[in-house]
Amino acid sequence: KQWYQRRVAITAGGMGVGVRREWFTLLTEKITDPMYGLFQRYNNGLNFQPTHLSKINPDHLRHFQFAGKIIGLMIYYRNTTGIHFTKSFYKHMLGEPLDFTDV
Repeated sequence: KQWYQRRVAITAGGMGVGVRREWFTLLTEKITDPMYGLFQRYNNGLNFQPTHLSKINPDHLRHFQFAGKIIGLMIYYRNTTGIHFTKSFYKHMLGEPLDFTDV
């Protein structure tokens, strides 16, 4: 009976929240995987930034579009994972001017 009450409480608070979080986590791990050549690690592997080597893959722009949609969904659902971008990349996405302190 206690298990059932906990299960009802979990699903009433948001069905599938844990599954969605896991899905986003797995996707961001794959998106930032160096094997795909989209992002490069900075600051001892804590931050990511698009790499200039991504153009090796002829579909790299479609992959970046997909990554952007996934990140947009994460923001929409207020879901966070371990992916953090560099300050310069955030400013670039927002259209703000860059300076040397951002690098």
